[in-house]
Amino acid sequence: MFCSFHNNLYEETIINPIKRGARQLSVVTGYSSPAIIHKIFKDAEDLKIKIKLELIIGMINGTAINSINYNDFLKLQTEHDFICRYVTTAPPVHAKLYLWSNDDNSINEAYGGSANFSVNGLINGQVEILSAVNTQNAQDFFRQARDKSSLINEVEIADFSIRNIPQINQGATTDNAVTLTLLNSKTMNETPARSGINWGQRPDLGREPNQAYINIPAAINRQGFFPEVGIPFIIQTDDNKTLAVVRAQDGGKGLETYESNAIMGRYLRDRLGLDPGTYVTKQHLDDYGRTDVTIRKLDDETYYMDFSV
Repeated sequence: MFCSFHNNLYEETIINPIKRGARQLSVVTGYSSPAIIHKIFKDAEDLKIKIKLELIIGMINGTAINSINYNDFLKLQTEHDFICRYVTTAPPVHAKLYLWSNDDNSINEAYGGSANFSVNGLINGQVEILSAVNTQNAQDFFRQARDKSSLINEVEIADFSIRNIPQINQGATTDNAVTLTLLNSKTMNETPARSGINWGQRPDLGREPNQAYINIPAAINRQGFFPEVGIPFIIQTDDNKTLAVVRAQDGGKGLETYESNAIMGRYLRDRLGLDPGTYVTKQHLDDYGRTDVTIRKLDDETYYMDFSV
């Protein structure tokens, strides 16, 4: 039995099985978010191991779907060996089940308990529990849940209630929205030369020139507006792109894309109409019409970023 009073559930039930040879994870959960999936595939890649993941989300019917998560689940299916399903027939499924198998599909281990398949459920400070369960029973339960579900590609999001994203005002700084400058925060008269949006502009170090992060002031970090350092979360942008991001850099001062910080740099340069790898100046931002981004917190794992003009 693993309990988050004294165990890291993510390490015990996700990473350690991979290290023991498990390669396919089948999950039934009431709630999930793309952030945990980004993390699992990135961690497996860092271990130089390829895994498969099939996810069944059970608490959908009759509740609001977060359209950001829905779109990122679709995107993740094109990028990884990942299948996502929604339970679309009553009753909803609130159970949590983690079932690991080998490449030859023989069952290795299974866990059940309270922890949703999410960053909050497996990593953050919520108190959760997962215990080893009979693998044959787990396999039977997973099949039953699959029979009640539909592939996310076959589910029309219009069939469900969609959680609307509140409008945010440029320059807003409130309890659930902050504005982060892309300029040098000390002088505000130019972009930083070798940090922030230009962090990769270090030819002497052989860096990828698109590498970038958005600076987070210490005062905002102290507020706990963003998750802890190293914990991935999702940002949807005003132009309907989805970015998996994380706090990084010294003291967690930088907001960067999780799989590669060059993704953030390419995204910002594309919005500015610049070629990849361009050194970004204040003039570029002024010509675009904006020198900052506004980010709204939707929940602990999902945010919305406005860089519109």
